[in-house]
Amino acid sequence: LEKGRLLPKKTSSAKEHKRDDEKHIHDAKLHANNPRFKLKHPNELRIFLTRARDLLVMDSSMMGKGSSDPYVKFNCFGESAKSSVKKKNLSPEWDEHFEMDCDEPTEMLEVRIFDYDVVGADDFMGLVKIPLRELSDKLFHKGWYPLTNEEGEVDQVKGKPRGEIELGLWWMYSEEKAAMFGMDLTDDRKEIKNEKAILEQNQAAWDLKQQAEKDERAAARIARKERVKYDNEKKEYEEAQHEAMGDDEEGSDHSEHIREMKAKWA
Repeated sequence: LEKGRLLPKKTSSAKEHKRDDEKHIHDAKLHANNPRFKLKHPNELRIFLTRARDLLVMDSSMMGKGSSDPYVKFNCFGESAKSSVKKKNLSPEWDEHFEMDCDEPTEMLEVRIFDYDVVGADDFMGLVKIPLRELSDKLFHKGWYPLTNEEGEVDQVKGKPRGEIELGLWWMYSEEKAAMFGMDLTDDRKEIKNEKAILEQNQAAWDLKQQAEKDERAAARIARKERVKYDNEKKEYEEAQHEAMGDDEEGSDHSEHIREMKAKWA
């Protein structure tokens, strides 16, 4: 089996759909209210792909209105799954179930419909994005979702909407998945802890180097200021000494200033 995919069921009647939905709703309520799971965070997303309707015509035909060969791709938290292809059908029914491991409420389930082509790349038909936080009550949610373009905008192609897809979604807590996550994460946590310690050491060394360079630049600025001050005072002394030699008869105030400068530079 493809990763994340359960065995598809045969096409169900409306009565069977209703019975299945009632069972999912009942099971989800029991699960959500179970004291063992009530405070546990969801970690497994169950997807029930039911059907789509009014999809775009991607394969034109000279003999008729044209059709499409749609299939669905699911992506969430690094996992992906893919449905079967429904040949020449604009309102296909799948009745296929999928499971994905995800315990991150900030993640988004992305649902894309493509038209299968034997030659060349498959054609994009529509997109649905569903935030997992909308499913955090751990109950069963089912509804029709309008398809958008890749930018998430509801638009029309040649005057026609992209159609809708019907999905059942149940984000639940699985003890089995929790145990698997715990085993898988033990080594990961150790590795992350070691990497974090190395990063912290490198950051500390970098901070010390930056501080040392900063202190060195500050000391250089102070030294330059002291040098300028020294040079100015020396120049003043030399000028005063030169004036004293050329004019010995100048007043006592000037002589006193010369004596102070001599005492400073003696």
